[in-house]
Amino acid sequence: MKFILQKMSLFFLVLTMSVLAADVGDSSWVKPYPSVVRQNEVVSFEANSGFHFSLEAPQSCGTGALLEKSPKKVRCQFGQIGIIRPKLNVCDDAKTF
Repeated sequence: MKFILQKMSLFFLVLTMSVLAADVGDSSWVKPYPSVVRQNEVVSFEANSGFHFSLEAPQSCGTGALLEKSPKKVRCQFGQIGIIRPKLNVCDDAKTF
């Protein structure tokens, strides 16, 4: 039984590591960020060159708490392990949208 539990633990560790390595948010407006977080992890979302976060529009961390909001960076802290789904309002610097 102990052998089976060790094998199962190893399997879940490998599965978790592959998810953490491959699961990265993707956008041409925002620099890549992890989509899976650890408990109490702080994530910085950074706007790519030519873009900024709208200070007039709401910025949501989803299940996390907003720590900082500026035109180039939004920081959130997530209290639980899991997948994050932030809702960030990004504008281009020319303000065409």
